[in-house]
Amino acid sequence: MLISVIVPVYNAEKYLRECLDSIVNQTYHNIEIILVDDGSTDASGAICDEYADKDIRIKVIHSANKGVTAARINAFETSSGDYITFVDADDFLDCNMFKKMLDTVMEDNNDIIVCQYINYDSKNKKQEKSMLRPPIGIYYKEGIVRLLKKNFLYNEKTGMAEMPPFLCAKLIKREFVQETLNVEVGLSYNEDQVGIFALLLRINSMSVIQDYFYYYRHHSVQATAVYTDRLWERIADSMQRFRELDRNDYLTIQLPQKCFLMLFECTIKAIKCGIDITIINREIDKYLIRLPYAFNAEFASRKNKIKKLLIKYKFIVILKMIFTTKSFLNRFIV
Repeated sequence: MLISVIVPVYNAEKYLRECLDSIVNQTYHNIEIILVDDGSTDASGAICDEYADKDIRIKVIHSANKGVTAARINAFETSSGDYITFVDADDFLDCNMFKKMLDTVMEDNNDIIVCQYINYDSKNKKQEKSMLRPPIGIYYKEGIVRLLKKNFLYNEKTGMAEMPPFLCAKLIKREFVQETLNVEVGLSYNEDQVGIFALLLRINSMSVIQDYFYYYRHHSVQATAVYTDRLWERIADSMQRFRELDRNDYLTIQLPQKCFLMLFECTIKAIKCGIDITIINREIDKYLIRLPYAFNAEFASRKNKIKKLLIKYKFIVILKMIFTTKSFLNRFIV
């Protein structure tokens, strides 16, 4: 059985060799590796070509910069694997990942296999296993629907999505990949979680295993770790896409909680980056106006109702003071 490994690459020269070594050295060898150099301006493209010269399983596509979703679609259209998996160019894998996950495929013949991931602190070289989610086991249609309804997007107890919000660390049957990628088109934030939601709506079975095979690297230049001018708008776009896809109203309660969570995260990022409070207030107002359904009090928990009021009525001034004080004190702490 052939596995297609799709790796979008953009200015990843610092980590790319470690990523590619972890793929080519897998104990399961029947793989094709498709690298999409998405308009990199560093040595990433040359590194891709170097590895392709040494391993006939590697194909390199050089393209103008169009973003991760376009790169994945480009790669998928040239792939031929029975199962597809995605790897980010700054992450890396356990050498037994494909063999063990394919063993699960051969045993259960499920549409998607999900493994666990390890958070890897690039700066301090520390590893921490992620919370085990979703619960281990085999999910058929009824179980998948139950996951979608209950806490796919937001688990009140953990404050997290019950389904890890990225396409990586998953082996997906080919027939379900195209539509998964298509629903991500036009999004530039949280697009993977939208794609996974669309994927779970369509599949009939899923295996979740307890093995930690995927190493998710955390570093300061990640797109999800920084504030950009269009961040609020991009978050709102993804929330709207969830609403469009959720024709069975699985997310009626979860979506408001997710919107509150994203609102807080975005506000904190803006404060950390020194954005003026007036600008933050204006962006919050635009965000709230755009998503009236998501902030309907009927669907909000008491805790999130309070959070909304605190943010809306200048609680960000207090947050600003906290971060400013911490920044000031850190200058004098050795």
